[in-house]
Amino acid sequence: MKPPACYHPSAISTRKKAPDGCLSLREYEGPSVFAIPGNHDWFDGLNTFMRYICQRDWLGGWLLPQKTSYFSIKLPHGWWLFGVDLALENDVDTEQFGFFERVVQSQMGPNDAVIVVTHEPRWLLNVYEKKSNVDVKLAYLIEHILKGRVAVRLAGDIHNYMRHSLVEEKHVLKRPASMQVDVLQPKVSKASVHRSHSFSTPVHKHFPHMKRDGDTDEQGHAKLRSELPAEHGCSAEHLIISGGGGAFLHPTHVPSSSLNYIGGTYEHKTRYAVLNVFGFRRLNWRFDAIGGVGYFALVFSMFPRCSVGSIYAAATRWEAVAQFFQELVSLLVDMVMTSNVSLLCCIGMLLATIGFADCTTLPKRCAIGLVVSCFHFVAAFTVLLAYELLLEVASARGALGREGEHTLYLYFSSTLPDFSAIRKYDVFGLASLYGEFMRLCMTIYDVALKRIKICESGFESLGRMELWTYYASVFPYFWVLATPVVSFVFGTYLYLSLNMFGCHYNEAFSSLRIASYKNFLRLHFDKDGRLEVFAFGVDKMPHRWCRDSKWSGGTGPRASLERNLPSFKWTRPSYWKPLVTKVDNMLRMDFENPSLDGRFNSLDRSNVHLIDRVVIHKRSTTAGQQ
Repeated sequence: MKPPACYHPSAISTRKKAPDGCLSLREYEGPSVFAIPGNHDWFDGLNTFMRYICQRDWLGGWLLPQKTSYFSIKLPHGWWLFGVDLALENDVDTEQFGFFERVVQSQMGPNDAVIVVTHEPRWLLNVYEKKSNVDVKLAYLIEHILKGRVAVRLAGDIHNYMRHSLVEEKHVLKRPASMQVDVLQPKVSKASVHRSHSFSTPVHKHFPHMKRDGDTDEQGHAKLRSELPAEHGCSAEHLIISGGGGAFLHPTHVPSSSLNYIGGTYEHKTRYAVLNVFGFRRLNWRFDAIGGVGYFALVFSMFPRCSVGSIYAAATRWEAVAQFFQELVSLLVDMVMTSNVSLLCCIGMLLATIGFADCTTLPKRCAIGLVVSCFHFVAAFTVLLAYELLLEVASARGALGREGEHTLYLYFSSTLPDFSAIRKYDVFGLASLYGEFMRLCMTIYDVALKRIKICESGFESLGRMELWTYYASVFPYFWVLATPVVSFVFGTYLYLSLNMFGCHYNEAFSSLRIASYKNFLRLHFDKDGRLEVFAFGVDKMPHRWCRDSKWSGGTGPRASLERNLPSFKWTRPSYWKPLVTKVDNMLRMDFENPSLDGRFNSLDRSNVHLIDRVVIHKRSTTAGQQ
């Protein structure tokens, strides 16, 4: 949407005046924006946030009435919204605390309800980070100042949708019930396609393509209806995370499904989307370059292993396995006792894995780093032995390294069809040039020939150029073998860390770069004072956009009718629209529904659909007096 024509983009707002034609903000009919800063906003000391949010009047066609990084908004029917700035300390400061305390004492009624919005969901991060008493001042504000008025906590930061709801404890009934909650979750069954709501909802008005919500049972009532006892009055009934604007997706199955926060026990009710760490190498093929080079550096001082012939010469299979492990142990000893480059690289990898370990204490980080490094060492040395064993077998059977300088080219020529018949058609003589070129390349990359020479006479038998040629010829062969191994080891480490120990949730899913499964919330207050929280999801995000030819700000017939209207009243306010094709829908680039993988399903999954719905009944006056 466009800002008003009188607005200058470089203007600095110092007084936050009401829009033209309005005496106060309440008279303004257009959309307004209130924002709280996140962790990225504090990287520059909140300068950018203050410059573009608090010191400007418009963000596109959205009004910016906000003057500080925190705010309170009085909503209809006795509801309030507190936007809290946790800064980098994960808690409110004294100035914010005093501001919200004054609002509660001077403006809020005893039966009002509050929605608290923070950037970080400390109820979840405290469990994951194994911390406590991080947001003590915010907890005191909720428990002792708001005194049970908080109905819902909203947060972002985690890039998914999750809702934890307060668990009903039936054995404790000290005071009468204060709040009543309807929890409505979508069904996927076909029987609920055309069922109506138990009360009116604005969903179909704003999202007319949605033909169903699936939030009612066969009688048309809510699926789950529970009445919460008042001893949980200091705890919010729902803790909702909606960080759908993140660059990538976070997992929803870690940390644990239930948690305790500010005197209440919460159960994991809804999550979107349910995915896991698979396909690490398919999506991170660029990691092959780093991993392959790293493994080559680990074994650089170990080339060549002339003693692997004992494995090939073993009489039985079990003797060959024993010789293989004996050679593996010998490699580890040689790395520590005699090598230089390999030892330095191993120490560097050990320090890197210790620093990468997702633990809170140093001893645990060191233990995890040592174990992971040992797996990498063993994997790299195993690849080295497999590579050397292949060369040994090829040389022992006379395929490589036994017929002089051009052994590899002769073997190559003898195994391919003879193309000499096409020479009479070769007017430019390219066939002979091709043969000489292949002879030169295979002489350079004839690893077996140089390996036999080193094993027989040592490195002293090679000149400096021959030595570097040997390492250059070894690298591509070893790299091809090592890249799938290093990706498998690292991907397995992330998978086990995430699913068994609840660690590396950020690193595991950021490596997958899943850009779809976005979500957002809509809040609706009906005339009876009930709060509806709608959570919407988009399974597949469009990757291409095009200009909307029907844009209301253009030159078409629609624009001529709406040109004098403010942009928020335009029928088509967006200049761009997504470009989605059937081929795009058939591609499974973001781990979409696995059941669709075996079909050529071209349905458009970029449409908005309902993933969760919660209805909260505000406390009545009589219940509060009781």
